[in-house]
Amino acid sequence: MDAHSFIPQLPHIVSLFAGLMLLGTLVFLTQKGLLACINLYMLHSFFLVLILIVIAFGMGETHLYAGAAITFLLKVVLIPGMFFWLIKQIDIKREVQFYINTSTSLIIAAALVLFAFDITHRVFDFAHFAVSETAITLSLAMLFIGFFIMISRTQALNQMLGLLIVENSLFLLASVTTFGIPLVLEIGISFDVLIALLIMGIFIFKINQTFHHIDVSRLQKNKE
Repeated sequence: MDAHSFIPQLPHIVSLFAGLMLLGTLVFLTQKGLLACINLYMLHSFFLVLILIVIAFGMGETHLYAGAAITFLLKVVLIPGMFFWLIKQIDIKREVQFYINTSTSLIIAAALVLFAFDITHRVFDFAHFAVSETAITLSLAMLFIGFFIMISRTQALNQMLGLLIVENSLFLLASVTTFGIPLVLEIGISFDVLIALLIMGIFIFKINQTFHHIDVSRLQKNKE
C-alpha cells in the first residue's frame, strides 16, 4: 500500500491509536502499582509514536519520522528508565495512594470524556484542517484526565506521570491539527521536557533524603 492509497484510511487509523491511548489512560486510573503505571505511560507514548509514523507516511511528512524516533527515545526509553532508576535509588512505596477512589475516578473520567466531546463539537470548527476530528476530541479528553491524575494522586512520581500524560495529549493535539509539528519545534519541546524531568527527579531525590518519603499529602501535613 502506497501513501496515496493510504490517505483515505489515515483518519481512522489515527483515531484508532488515539482511542488506544485514551483506553490506556483510563486503565492508568485503576492501577494500584507504580510499576504498572510507568508501563502504561510507556504504552501511551508508544501509541503516540505510531500516530506520528502513520501521519508521516499518510501525509508524506518525512520529518515526522525523525520526530517519531526522538519521541520513542525520550518517552518510551529515557523517561521510563529514569522512573525505574528513581524507584531503585530511593525507598518508594510501590502501591499507589489516591485522594479519590478508583470507582469515583472512573466516573469523573467518563464525565471528562463527555465534556471533551461537547467542547469539540461546540467550540472547534476545523475538522477539515485536522488529520482526525475524533483524535482531537480524544486528545482533549486525555488532557483533562491527565490533570485529574495530577490532583487525585498523593505520590509525587504519580503526579509527574499525570503531567507527562498531559504533555503527550498536547503533543497529539498539535500533531493532528497541524499535520505534524516542525522538527525543530519537536526537538525543542523534547529537550525542555527532559530537562524539566531531570530537575523534578533531583527534587524528588532530595525530598526523599530529607523526609524519607515523597507522599505529597504527608508533606502538606508536615507544613501545617
